[in-house]
Amino acid sequence: MMRDQPDSPRPGRQEQGFTLVELIMVMVLLGILSASFLVFFRPMLDAYVDAQRRADLSDLADTALRRMMQELRTAVPNSVNLVNQNCFQFVPSIGGGRYRLDLDATNDVAPPCVPSATCSAFPNPAGAAGVATPVDILVRDSGAAIAAGDFLAINSQSQGAFYGAAGGAVGGARYTVNAVAAAPRASDGVQRVTLSRNPAAGGYAGGRFQMVSAAQPSVMYSCSGGRLLRSVQGTAALAACAAAGEVVATDVAACDFSYAANPSATQANGFVSLFLQLARDGERVSLSYGVHVDNLP
Repeated sequence: MMRDQPDSPRPGRQEQGFTLVELIMVMVLLGILSASFLVFFRPMLDAYVDAQRRADLSDLADTALRRMMQELRTAVPNSVNLVNQNCFQFVPSIGGGRYRLDLDATNDVAPPCVPSATCSAFPNPAGAAGVATPVDILVRDSGAAIAAGDFLAINSQSQGAFYGAAGGAVGGARYTVNAVAAAPRASDGVQRVTLSRNPAAGGYAGGRFQMVSAAQPSVMYSCSGGRLLRSVQGTAALAACAAAGEVVATDVAACDFSYAANPSATQANGFVSLFLQLARDGERVSLSYGVHVDNLP
């Protein structure tokens, strides 16, 4: 009986593998290559990451500043309230137009005339200041209709004239819309509104107004806790920065706001300077923009 015998190596055949010396040499070479990468390529990689971080910060700062600029351009004349370098308040308008100042000589009946289905509504220049007054809105430069509870800014010729007690002090620029009705006739305009008081008593003869939403009587931008915040405020002028609100930008290292009500005697506008500095992981970006605000009511 024959037993199975293990195969014997064929003549000339060699076993495959690495020796210990070869493995050590490979490890040494990999170490040298890794060190070379750290010395020569790591700075380039860090520079790329830093550039990307600066680009992100620049984009964030630019977006925040442009948002503030866009809103400031809608500010009611003379409504910018600079609390300090870290925050400012203003009244955003949602449109404007003109209201009727006198009788419609073509369509109204002969005076005396009181507002009715056959008579236009207009303020009485000789009337009492605090009397609720129906007024015809002749034109609006915005598609948004005036609603009860909204405000009209009229004759805002002084700093902060829109702010004050609820309803506005006599002579102030803020008028609450108590009631709204459709214009009885096409010649009466687009709307008939009842204002909380008589706008003619203040001596304003232009008939222009700005519309302010009841949902947003004023807005404040403030830097607090490393963030740029936007908050909706009331009709009172604030004396301190808001510490809560919608987050507009993060990583805020510094901000500096300033306001000149009338930097040039030949221009009826103000100038708001906006500076924002963002910082993250050792990178720092600073941007500064300026925006003109119309202070001619």
